[in-house]
Amino acid sequence: MKISYWTGITALVSLILLMILGLNVPASMDTISMITALLATSIYIFFIVSVFAFWLSMLIDCLQRPTQLYPNRSDFDKLIWVIVIIFVHFFGAVLYYYLVFKRCPR
Repeated sequence: MKISYWTGITALVSLILLMILGLNVPASMDTISMITALLATSIYIFFIVSVFAFWLSMLIDCLQRPTQLYPNRSDFDKLIWVIVIIFVHFFGAVLYYYLVFKRCPR
C-alpha cells in the first residue's frame, strides 16, 4: 500500500495531537484504529474552534453594536451583554444571538 506525502504528514500531526490531548497511542495501533482516532480528534478540534469562533464573533458584535440597536435601548444593555457573554461563555453567546443579534440586524 502506497501512502502519499500529505497522508503521512496528516497521520503524524494527528498522532502528536492525540498525545497532547492525553490519549494513549499504543505501539501496535493498526491503520483502522489510527484513522478512527484521527477522525475523532479532527472532529473534536473542529468543534472547539467553531464554538470559540462563534463566541468571539458574538462578543465582537456586542462591542461594536450601537446602544440604539439593542432591544430595550437602555444605557447599560451593552455592558450587561458583554458581562453575560464573557462569564457565561458559549451559552451567553447563544442567548445574545437569539435575543439581540437575530432581532435587531444591522
